[in-house]
Amino acid sequence: MPPDLIAHLLHHAEHRPQRMALREGNRELNYAELAYRVLAMAAALRQMGIKPQARLIVWANKRLETVVALLAALAADIVFVPLHPALRGAN
Repeated sequence: MPPDLIAHLLHHAEHRPQRMALREGNRELNYAELAYRVLAMAAALRQMGIKPQARLIVWANKRLETVVALLAALAADIVFVPLHPALRGAN
């Protein structure tokens, strides 16, 4: 098995593309779809000029998009900083 998470994702996208990778309620992403979204978002983050090891602050709801953002940050060597929706104001 590949040693890191992104390599693991790409391995599954190549060898098991139609297998379900994520489910949120009635929404699902297979490994091929997940890998495509992750790599596309990682490329977009780089095109926006976000440098390696910069922090990406994300409002972290329990959604497929949050997982995609986390994996895209990893793929782009960006630090993912989740903000929990329950934290508001001075918290």
